[in-house]
Amino acid sequence: FFTQAFITDLAVLVARGPAGRLRSLLGQLVDEELGEGDPEEAHARLYDRFLETIGAIRPGASEAELRAAAHPKVRELLADLGDRTMNRSPFYAIGMRGLGGECVCGVYFSVMHTHLRRHPFIVENEARIDWKFWDIHAGHADAEHNHLVREAVAELLREVEQEDAVTELAQGYDFGTSMWDAFWSTLYRDHGARAS
Repeated sequence: FFTQAFITDLAVLVARGPAGRLRSLLGQLVDEELGEGDPEEAHARLYDRFLETIGAIRPGASEAELRAAAHPKVRELLADLGDRTMNRSPFYAIGMRGLGGECVCGVYFSVMHTHLRRHPFIVENEARIDWKFWDIHAGHADAEHNHLVREAVAELLREVEQEDAVTELAQGYDFGTSMWDAFWSTLYRDHGARAS
């Protein structure tokens, strides 16, 4: 659900962001996230295929079915992120979804991938699992994207003459990372702790 919402929010950043390298880079990232013209290669679809191959979702489940399965708190968090991306300052939104989304997301994905690879079910069924999503998001491509985004944001901040740009960017980043924490806390509280 975060992947789907992230793509939409990145597209909003492209529309709202200041002209320049960062805006172009975010446009490229949206194109990649959407599969560069091939819906079967869209990153949300790649993640669904991973989930299908581990039995977490029914193959061919409709988007409406999947959306209905989202935890109410997760839907609330994503709605808040979307609202802030659209209605806060572009610098706040860049901090929240550009740095707090693109860059922080990579850290979570790397840790998640490491732990997934150790799970006994995954180890036993590794050969039948579709790993393409993880090849992208826990590998070199994602690390490179993070580096490029950080460089483009730093360049943007050097070029703008808006005094509060850094403050707004930092506030957005802080809020974006707090949303990741809320997301994982919700999942742990409602699923992990119960399973323990």
